[in-house]
Amino acid sequence: METYPKESIKFVPNINTALTDRLKTLLEHPLIARLKLVSQLGLISLVYPTADHSRYDHIMGSYTYTAAYIRSLFDDPYNCLFRNLVDEKDVKAALLASMIHDLGQYPLAHDLQEVSGKIFDHTSLSIDLLSDKTKDKKKRTLKDIIQDPEEGWDVDPERLKRILGAHSGQLTLKGIDVSDFKADMLSALIDGPIDADKADYITRDSINCRIPYGKQLDIERLLMVLTTVRIPEALQTTHKVTIGVYEKGRASASAFSLARYLLYASVYWHHTSRIIKAMLQYGTVLVLPREVFYDSEKEIREIHEKLAYFVKGLTPPFEERQEARPRGRPAKPEKQIVEAEPPSSVLKTVIEAETSAGRGEEPVWYPGISVTDRLMLKWLKTLPTSDKGDRGVALIDMILQRQLYKRAYTIERIDSNNELLDALDELGWLQKITFCERLQKNIHQMIKYKKRELETRPLTGIDEVDRLFSNYLVILVDIPNPRKYAESGRPLIYLPELERKTYYHDGIMPIKEENLSDALECLMRTISPVRILCHPDILQWIRASINLKEMKEIVANTLEGMPK
Repeated sequence: METYPKESIKFVPNINTALTDRLKTLLEHPLIARLKLVSQLGLISLVYPTADHSRYDHIMGSYTYTAAYIRSLFDDPYNCLFRNLVDEKDVKAALLASMIHDLGQYPLAHDLQEVSGKIFDHTSLSIDLLSDKTKDKKKRTLKDIIQDPEEGWDVDPERLKRILGAHSGQLTLKGIDVSDFKADMLSALIDGPIDADKADYITRDSINCRIPYGKQLDIERLLMVLTTVRIPEALQTTHKVTIGVYEKGRASASAFSLARYLLYASVYWHHTSRIIKAMLQYGTVLVLPREVFYDSEKEIREIHEKLAYFVKGLTPPFEERQEARPRGRPAKPEKQIVEAEPPSSVLKTVIEAETSAGRGEEPVWYPGISVTDRLMLKWLKTLPTSDKGDRGVALIDMILQRQLYKRAYTIERIDSNNELLDALDELGWLQKITFCERLQKNIHQMIKYKKRELETRPLTGIDEVDRLFSNYLVILVDIPNPRKYAESGRPLIYLPELERKTYYHDGIMPIKEENLSDALECLMRTISPVRILCHPDILQWIRASINLKEMKEIVANTLEGMPK
C-alpha cells in the first residue's frame, strides 16, 4: 500500500505495484504460480493470436488496482464510511481476495461454467484450494502463508472466505451484521460495475488483442471520484453496499460499461469466438453423463473431484531437458533447451484415460492453442461419457485442429423475431441437444427432398453428406443471452457531492444509472443474434437447399414439436 515503496514492479500502465516480501512469498507458491500457465482468454487466441496473456498477469493487475481503489476510498474527503469500518487486517484480506478469487481458475473455465456451474465453478474451487496441502519450497501451504504473522499476511482464512463468499453470492447477508457488511463492502472492490477486476481485464485484454477500446478508461480520474455507497433497499439487490462514484465522475464510470460492450462486440462475442464456444459447450454437454443435468450429487461430485485433481496437477516446476551430446565434448550452455511441458502426472492421467476409452488417432496440434488449453480439451475427452459421447469427442477434436463450424444462418434480435428467440432463450442444455438433433433431422429431410435439383452443382457428394448427418451432430444453435451482460448484483450508482462529512442528508440520495443500462441492453441485443451453425462440409448443401425464411419456419416447427 506504500505510495513510494522500496521495491516495485510494473503490472499495469502508470501504476507501480509495491513488491513486498509477503507478496513475493505468495506469488512463489505453486498454486499461485500455476496461473502463469492458464491463458486469460482461452481459445480466443485462435481469433486474436497475440492474446496469449495469462491469469497470473490478470490477478496481479487486479491486485494493483485494488490497492489503488483502497487508497482512494480511504482518502474520500466526503464519506468516512470506508475508513471508519476497515482496519489493517481488512485491507490485507481485500488485497488477498483480489488474487485468491481467481485461484481456482483453470483453462477454459468461464465457458465450461456456463455448462454446469456445480461442476466447473472456479470460485468454489478457489475456496477449496485455500485448504489444499500443496507446499512451496519452504514447506508452507497457502493457508500457512496467509495466516503467518511474521513472514506472511496475518489474515484469518475465514475472513478471506467471507469476502469470497460475498463475491460469489454464497454468503447470505442478514440484518446489519457488521462483519457481513464489511465482507460485502470489500467484495465490491472486485465485484461491481466499475471494480478493480474489470479495470484490469478491460485494459489488459484490449492491449493484448491489439484493439483500442481499453484506452478510453480514465483510471486516474476514476480514483479521484470513487466512494462507498449503501444500496437503497428500493433497488432490491442481494448486496447492501457497492463502490460508486460522485456525480462529477459519470464519464469515467460510464467508460467501463462502454468499453466492456465494445470488447464483447469485437472479442468475447466475435462470431468466430462464439462458434468455438458453441462447439466446446455442446461437446462438453455430450460427454457429460445426463444425470449431471438432473443435479445428481454423485456424478457431480465425482467429476468435480477429477477436475480439482487435474487443476492441481497443472503446477510448476517443469522438468529441464538438454540436448544429448557425444561423450567427451564440453557442454554448450547456449544449446540448452528448457521446455515448458506439463507435469508427467497430468499427461499420464490424460493418456491412460484416452487409451482406456479407446480413442482413435490423436488430432494434429494446431499451434494457436496453448499447451494447457489443449490439455483441458484432452481431459474433457476422458470424462464419463453418455451414449452420445462420441459426438462430443468429435466436436472437441475439431477444435483441436481448428476445423470450425460455419455460420449458415443468422436470426437477428428484432421485433419480428422476438417470439421465436424468446422460446430459444428458455432452452436448457439437454433441451438444446434435443432441439439440435431434431433440427438436424428436418434439415436433412429438406436436403434429400431437393437433392435432384442440386446434383448438377459442384457440391460434396450426397453420400458423404448422409454419413455426416447420420454419425455426427452437424447442426449447432448458438444462443447468446444479452441479458447476462446487463445482469449485476450491484448497480452503477452515482452520489451527489456532500456538503459535510456525513453519509446521507435530506435531498442527497444515491442515483441509479438507468439510461446507460437501458442503452447498453439494446446495444447487446444487436451483437447477440441466434446463429445456426453447421459442419463445414455441409454448408453449401444447406445454403443451396434452404433460404433464411424457410430456415426460420423449420426452427419454429422444430420448437413446436419439443417436449414441454
